[in-house]
Amino acid sequence: MVVQKAVEMGWTAIGTVSTGNMASSTAAYAARAGLTCLLLVKKGSSAGALVSSAVFGPLIIEVDGDYGRLFRQSYELGREFNIYFANSVDPLRLEGYKLTALEIWEQLGQAPDFVFLPVSSGGHFIGLYKGFIELKQAGYIEKVPLLVGVQAENCAPIVRALELGLEKVTKIKPAETIAHSIANPDPPAGDLVLKLVRENQARILAVSDEEMLEAQSQLASQEGLFVQPESAAVLAAGRKFQDSYSGTSVLILTGQGLKAVYQPSPDHRNYYRARVDDLPVLLRSLFSDVPEK
Repeated sequence: MVVQKAVEMGWTAIGTVSTGNMASSTAAYAARAGLTCLLLVKKGSSAGALVSSAVFGPLIIEVDGDYGRLFRQSYELGREFNIYFANSVDPLRLEGYKLTALEIWEQLGQAPDFVFLPVSSGGHFIGLYKGFIELKQAGYIEKVPLLVGVQAENCAPIVRALELGLEKVTKIKPAETIAHSIANPDPPAGDLVLKLVRENQARILAVSDEEMLEAQSQLASQEGLFVQPESAAVLAAGRKFQDSYSGTSVLILTGQGLKAVYQPSPDHRNYYRARVDDLPVLLRSLFSDVPEK
């Protein structure tokens, strides 16, 4: 959505502040459109995230410093160097996020009762809510789902503001977390997310790194889905709801597992080494309970 409109408006360069999906997708669509692409990424971004962007040939600058300041400074740099910066709360980007709501409705044929999604800057939450509101206004659905935003326990400024009864989200000093891509101590759309949560019976909650890793393992072993811990956070949050709420839930998994800073090691309970000649003996021991044909 953003790249298409940037081309229509005559821009020749596009940029974003991102460590993951937005970086790689902006680079990909910019390559397709013939635009110069500049990515400003957080220091410590995973190799997987960088490779998924670098393959498209953008300019990548790994920036050491405050992420919130980088977000604001990017607009100043964009004006100076004629680069359209499509950051998290960009109006065109929100229109793109809105498509998630339309696709959920299209696939289910109705609105679910709950939608769980990770929250960093807050743009996806706002765009998703906007999509469901417009579906209701157009008469396609009767009610807007209860949106549940999920943050990392060690970096949850919106959750903190809600629990303390604050009017606005204030910047926090985050603790260490493996949830790199949602660890935003000063979310640009935090105030609006907080307002939507309070006025529309939405929810915002935090889960621990340990809960994310457990959910990541469950999604892989039971569903065949390898996602980032930040994405698996939605399953961890869903577990907290299952005893007190019932209905149809949609979990939005936003990041492929290889992009994560934290990478799980092989499960040594199911990991073996063998010479070719020894394979029959090993397999007989592993499949001793298999009945003969």
